[in-house]
Amino acid sequence: MIEVVKYSKANKEQWDEFVANANIQSFLFFRDYMEYHKDRFEDYSLMIFEKRTLKLILPANVVDNKLYSHQGLTFGGFFTNKQISYQKWINYLNAINIFLKNYGISEVSIKLPPFFYSSSLAQSILPIMHLNQTKTDRCEAGSFIRTKDFHFPRKCVKSGKLELFKEEYSHDFQSFWNLLEINLMERHNTKPVHTIDEIQLLAQLFPQNIKLYLLKDITNNEIMGGSVLFSSKGILKVQYFATSHIGRKNRVSDVLYYNIIRNHLDTKDFIDFGSSMNIKTKKVCKNLLSAKEKFGASTFPIYTFSYSTSIHFDF
Repeated sequence: MIEVVKYSKANKEQWDEFVANANIQSFLFFRDYMEYHKDRFEDYSLMIFEKRTLKLILPANVVDNKLYSHQGLTFGGFFTNKQISYQKWINYLNAINIFLKNYGISEVSIKLPPFFYSSSLAQSILPIMHLNQTKTDRCEAGSFIRTKDFHFPRKCVKSGKLELFKEEYSHDFQSFWNLLEINLMERHNTKPVHTIDEIQLLAQLFPQNIKLYLLKDITNNEIMGGSVLFSSKGILKVQYFATSHIGRKNRVSDVLYYNIIRNHLDTKDFIDFGSSMNIKTKKVCKNLLSAKEKFGASTFPIYTFSYSTSIHFDF
C-alpha cells in the first residue's frame, strides 16, 4: 500500500535523515536550508511511504492550485534512497497525483536536478515524462566539468596571471555582496537570489557547505573578484560569481575559474557552473557560456516539466 503524506515539523528528523542518504547529493534539501525563506513560500513537500517505509520525498511549494518542486531552490525533483524500478516510479507518481487532486491541486511543475547530482546517474523520470506527454516548460543550458581525467584546455589563463592575485577563503560576505549586487544589476539587471542576511545565516548553519572564495590584489588587498561555493558530497556548485571593474581589466574571471577548478580536481567528482540563461529573455547568455566552455565545461540540459494531476502515468 502506498501512502502520500504532506510534510510537517514532526517529520523533520525523518526527512533530514532521508536526505542525508538520498540519491541526490545536495545539502539544499535539509529542512534548515529549505526553510530560510519560509515566509515567501507555502511549503507543500510530500513524503511517499510504501508498507510504512519512506520511499520517496518531493520538496515542494504550492501557489493557488499548482504544486512546484520548490521554487525557492535551484532545482527540485524526487528523492529516493535506493534504486527504484520503472514500474515503481509510475506507481508513486500516480499515487501523488491522486493525493494532490483530492486536495484541489490541479497542476504540477517539476524542475529536475542535473543528472550528475544523482549518485547512480539514473534518469528513469525523463522517459516517463516524455512518454506520458507531459509538457516541457523549459530546457535551460547548464555547464559542468567532470573532474576525472580532466585537463585544462590550452586557451586557459597562463600561470603568470596568477601572480597578480592572492586567494583566500573569507567570512566577509558583506563586501562580496556589495560587489555582486553591482555586477548583477549592471550586467543582467537583476539581484542575487539571497539577501545578505540570508546568505550569512545559511553560511552559519552550513559552514562546511557554503564557502566564500576571494581573489585580492596582491599589492593593496582590494577584492578583485570572488565566488560563493556550495559544496555537497562529490559536487561543487559555483553559486555566485562576481568581479570588480579593475579585476575584469586584469582577467580575474579567468583566474577565478582556473583556481576553483584546480583547487577541487582531487576532492570533487563534478563542478557545476550552473545555468547560462538570461532569466528575462529565456535565451542563452553567449559570453557567459563561452567563458565556461573556455575552461573545458560541457553543456547539459536542465528540464522543467508540467502536467495535470488528472494524468495517469503508464508505460
